[in-house]
Amino acid sequence: MAGKAGDKKQLRSFDRRRKYAAVLNAWGSAELANRARDWSDERIYNQLGVVVPKSIPKRRRLSKKTIERKRKAYDRYVYLQAINRTQYDSAMSPKALRQLITRGYSDKRIKQLISAERYAPVDKAKVPAKAVSTIDKLQIRRERMAQWREWSRTESYPAEIENMALTINRFLGRQRAAGKLPDLKGDYSDTSHLGWIIAYWAYINNESWRVWYRKIKFASFDSKVYMVVGG
Repeated sequence: MAGKAGDKKQLRSFDRRRKYAAVLNAWGSAELANRARDWSDERIYNQLGVVVPKSIPKRRRLSKKTIERKRKAYDRYVYLQAINRTQYDSAMSPKALRQLITRGYSDKRIKQLISAERYAPVDKAKVPAKAVSTIDKLQIRRERMAQWREWSRTESYPAEIENMALTINRFLGRQRAAGKLPDLKGDYSDTSHLGWIIAYWAYINNESWRVWYRKIKFASFDSKVYMVVGG
């Protein structure tokens, strides 16, 4: 029994060192690598755009200048991946997005490529064989809920989130004008809170806002209140 326990401990240590080295080489952050070494390979790929090899990769010696450059690149990755997922239905793969950033593409050009990818034919070979595990999904959801609470506390939301809420509200306005939504005697303006509610659920679940629009039901208890039910 002691031998099996020792083998299991060695395997876990190997697995953690493998993930740590892969993330550290990619983004140059020991703090991020420490967090990610207990994640699954799938979560590391989906959240950080890093493909973890089966063996422990050789640690690269990074200068202070390179570390700073990689950390700035990671900040850009987080920003652009939020756009990729919330606004464009996760059109571009995490790995492809990370490669564009590390190759020096501008944010403007990457956004153009994300938009172009959205309308490209689906290549089944690009779809990961394994989905993100339920545990990983719950963890990502908790992290995103905490992030949204921080945005709400400071009353400062990223431009892509504000743009998503605006896009939703304008879409709802067009649907109402076409007679496809009920008249709740409420506000279908660009600043309606209904768009923000849908944006919230889409963001924390890491899904397209259109997915959550299809899940909602409309109800009203007075002339000013909307209720979003379902999901």
